[in-house]
Amino acid sequence: MLRAITAITIFLLLFVSFAGLKSCKTEFDSNAIGIERKLSRMIGYTIVASSNVDRVLEDRRDFTKIIVLSDGTSFNLDEMMFLDPLPLSDVVVFAKPIPKELREKFKDLPERHLFLWKIAVNREIYSVTPR
Repeated sequence: MLRAITAITIFLLLFVSFAGLKSCKTEFDSNAIGIERKLSRMIGYTIVASSNVDRVLEDRRDFTKIIVLSDGTSFNLDEMMFLDPLPLSDVVVFAKPIPKELREKFKDLPERHLFLWKIAVNREIYSVTPR
Protein backbone atom coordinates (compact mmCIF):
# COMPACT_ATOMS: atom_id res chain seq x y z
CA MET A 1 0.00 0.00 0.00
CA LEU A 2 2.80 2.41 0.91
CA ARG A 3 4.59 1.68 -2.39
CA ALA A 4 1.41 2.46 -4.34
CA ILE A 5 0.97 5.81 -2.56
CA THR A 6 4.65 6.66 -3.10
CA ALA A 7 4.42 5.76 -6.80
CA ILE A 8 1.28 7.88 -7.24
CA THR A 9 2.90 10.83 -5.43
CA ILE A 10 6.03 10.63 -7.61
CA PHE A 11 3.89 10.40 -10.74
CA LEU A 12 1.87 13.48 -9.72
CA LEU A 13 5.01 15.47 -8.89
CA LEU A 14 6.59 14.62 -12.24
CA PHE A 15 3.36 15.39 -14.12
CA VAL A 16 2.97 18.80 -12.44
CA SER A 17 6.67 19.61 -13.00
CA PHE A 18 6.60 18.79 -16.71
CA ALA A 19 3.27 20.57 -17.22
CA GLY A 20 4.74 23.69 -15.59
CA LEU A 21 7.88 23.58 -17.72
CA LYS A 22 5.89 23.26 -20.91
CA SER A 23 3.67 26.27 -20.10
CA CYS A 24 6.69 28.41 -19.13
CA LYS A 25 8.41 27.64 -22.43
CA THR A 26 5.29 28.51 -24.42
CA GLU A 27 4.81 31.77 -22.51
CA PHE A 28 8.46 32.73 -23.02
CA ASP A 29 8.31 32.01 -26.75
CA SER A 30 5.13 34.07 -27.26
CA ASN A 31 6.56 37.02 -25.29
CA ALA A 32 9.79 36.93 -27.29
CA ILE A 33 7.85 37.16 -30.53
CA GLY A 34 5.78 40.03 -29.14
CA ILE A 35 8.80 42.09 -28.11
CA GLU A 36 10.45 41.66 -31.52
CA ARG A 37 7.31 42.90 -33.25
CA LYS A 38 7.13 45.93 -30.96
CA LEU A 39 10.82 46.72 -31.38
CA SER A 40 10.45 46.63 -35.16
CA ARG A 41 8.01 49.55 -34.84
CA MET A 42 10.53 51.66 -32.92
CA ILE A 43 12.73 52.81 -35.78
CA GLY A 44 14.38 56.10 -34.84
CA TYR A 45 14.38 55.46 -31.10
CA THR A 46 17.70 55.32 -29.25
CA ILE A 47 18.51 53.59 -25.99
CA VAL A 48 19.29 56.44 -23.59
CA ALA A 49 19.34 54.67 -20.23
CA SER A 50 19.12 51.34 -18.48
CA SER A 51 18.07 50.92 -14.88
CA ASN A 52 15.87 48.91 -12.52
CA VAL A 53 12.40 49.50 -11.13
CA ASP A 54 12.54 50.97 -7.64
CA ARG A 55 8.78 51.21 -7.11
CA VAL A 56 5.46 51.76 -8.88
CA LEU A 57 3.11 54.46 -7.62
CA GLU A 58 -0.43 55.38 -8.60
CA ASP A 59 -1.56 58.98 -8.92
CA ARG A 60 -4.86 59.09 -7.02
CA ARG A 61 -6.16 62.09 -9.00
CA ASP A 62 -6.25 60.43 -12.40
CA PHE A 63 -5.19 56.85 -11.54
CA THR A 64 -2.13 56.94 -13.80
CA LYS A 65 0.82 54.80 -12.83
CA ILE A 66 4.23 56.26 -12.11
CA ILE A 67 7.33 54.11 -12.48
CA VAL A 68 10.26 55.23 -10.33
CA LEU A 69 13.64 53.84 -11.37
CA SER A 70 16.54 53.08 -9.05
CA ASP A 71 18.51 56.03 -10.47
CA GLY A 72 15.73 58.43 -9.32
CA THR A 73 14.16 58.98 -12.75
CA SER A 74 10.38 58.68 -12.85
CA PHE A 75 7.91 58.30 -15.70
CA ASN A 76 4.14 58.64 -16.05
CA LEU A 77 2.70 55.72 -18.01
CA ASP A 78 0.73 56.94 -21.02
CA GLU A 79 -0.96 53.58 -21.53
CA MET A 80 -2.45 50.76 -19.48
CA MET A 81 -0.14 48.42 -17.57
CA PHE A 82 -1.97 45.35 -16.33
CA LEU A 83 0.68 43.98 -13.99
CA ASP A 84 3.05 46.15 -12.00
CA PRO A 85 6.70 45.22 -12.50
CA LEU A 86 8.49 43.84 -9.49
CA PRO A 87 11.20 45.93 -7.82
CA LEU A 88 14.59 45.37 -9.46
CA SER A 89 13.00 44.47 -12.82
CA ASP A 90 15.25 45.61 -15.66
CA VAL A 91 14.12 48.71 -17.56
CA VAL A 92 15.47 50.07 -20.84
CA VAL A 93 14.61 53.70 -21.67
CA PHE A 94 14.25 54.78 -25.31
CA ALA A 95 13.93 58.31 -26.72
CA LYS A 96 13.23 59.75 -30.15
CA PRO A 97 13.37 63.48 -30.98
CA ILE A 98 10.15 65.08 -32.12
CA PRO A 99 10.14 66.37 -35.73
CA LYS A 100 12.12 69.54 -36.44
CA GLU A 101 8.98 71.41 -37.52
CA LEU A 102 7.41 70.89 -34.10
CA ARG A 103 10.59 71.94 -32.28
CA GLU A 104 10.67 75.18 -34.27
CA LYS A 105 6.95 75.82 -33.77
CA PHE A 106 7.06 75.21 -30.00
CA LYS A 107 10.42 76.69 -28.96
CA ASP A 108 9.45 77.10 -25.30
CA LEU A 109 8.82 73.41 -24.64
CA PRO A 110 10.72 71.89 -21.73
CA GLU A 111 13.50 69.58 -22.85
CA ARG A 112 11.67 66.44 -21.69
CA HIS A 113 8.87 67.23 -24.18
CA LEU A 114 11.28 67.49 -27.11
CA PHE A 115 11.43 63.71 -27.22
CA LEU A 116 9.03 60.79 -27.51
CA TRP A 117 9.76 58.35 -24.70
CA LYS A 118 9.24 54.61 -24.30
CA ILE A 119 10.38 52.06 -21.76
CA ALA A 120 10.81 48.31 -22.06
CA VAL A 121 10.01 46.37 -18.90
CA ASN A 122 9.01 42.72 -18.49
CA ARG A 123 9.13 42.11 -22.26
CA GLU A 124 6.58 44.87 -22.88
CA ILE A 125 7.06 48.35 -24.33
CA TYR A 126 5.14 51.33 -22.96
CA SER A 127 4.82 54.96 -23.98
CA VAL A 128 5.80 57.22 -21.09
CA THR A 129 6.32 60.87 -20.17
CA PRO A 130 9.16 61.91 -17.84
CA ARG A 131 8.15 63.64 -14.60
